[in-house]
Amino acid sequence: MASPQQRQGSLGPVLPAMLGALCCSIVGTLITTSLHLSPTTRMAAAAAGAALGPMIATVGRLHRLRIGAGLMITIVALAVTYGGFTIVDSATGRTDPHLPLPPVGGARGLGEFSGNPTRTGLHIKAEPAPLELDCDDTGTACEGTVRVSNAGTLPLRIGAIELQGPAAAAYGHTGCEHRTLAVHSDPCQITVRRRTATAGTARLIIHQNLPGPPTEVGVSSGQTGGGEVTGPVSLTACETPADGAACPIKGTGFKPGEIVELAYTWPLGARSRYQLTTTGDGSFEHQLLRASPPGTVEVSAVGRTSGRTAATSYLISGSTRPQ
Repeated sequence: MASPQQRQGSLGPVLPAMLGALCCSIVGTLITTSLHLSPTTRMAAAAAGAALGPMIATVGRLHRLRIGAGLMITIVALAVTYGGFTIVDSATGRTDPHLPLPPVGGARGLGEFSGNPTRTGLHIKAEPAPLELDCDDTGTACEGTVRVSNAGTLPLRIGAIELQGPAAAAYGHTGCEHRTLAVHSDPCQITVRRRTATAGTARLIIHQNLPGPPTEVGVSSGQTGGGEVTGPVSLTACETPADGAACPIKGTGFKPGEIVELAYTWPLGARSRYQLTTTGDGSFEHQLLRASPPGTVEVSAVGRTSGRTAATSYLISGSTRPQ
């Protein structure tokens, strides 16, 4: 039988094996961190480095006992490495931890972080998500803003941006396309505008250089106040001006309470523009007194909120004078 001294010697030097495991684990972690590899790869490199030294020491007599000792040394070395980096990252306020936990499944909602939830590598943030447009009945533009930022450690490249969904045609967007966002750069902004009086839901699709599908942000808007447009839109003029250019123009089918831009084009090419507000049933009437040579007067109307348009014309004959 072997003496206790022989058994102890056969297990190999534990302290050098532990130091070798720690050094290999730390070196593997630093290399994978500098290369911005995934959390899973970092943990695998740390574990492989910790196992390298003890596994080499298993060669020799009492092989099974040496493997058990090497496994225990590997686990302890990996725990010490992970705990040490965690303490250092916490003390220094590092936002990109050396050894983050690998992601464990989970569904990604609209506008949430895409790619790596630990903020390492490529990472995008879009907010607010979903986007709810704040609309009113004052005739001003109905729009909202989505802020896109790079919350990762690699440059984020924004590609094309598009709208999809049942009401995609009712919205428009500008800004942020084909931009590269550096690390810690200011976010870019996508302005989404509703172009019709009412609209349903749509999806803002943001293509980027992350692996997997593009980022999506839901878009919706409430109905504007003052009622909705009903019936066909029309613009009519008097058949024969009673006083030359003094011809009543009547419009119907616009949004109740919205501002309508009325444009006149006179026989010699001069143009005039006026703004008026529709009544509760979406109609208006406008009469203009203006001296004009004989000819045809073209009139057009555009609802600023509803986007509805209409046009008409009337004829001026003979000499006219303003009243």
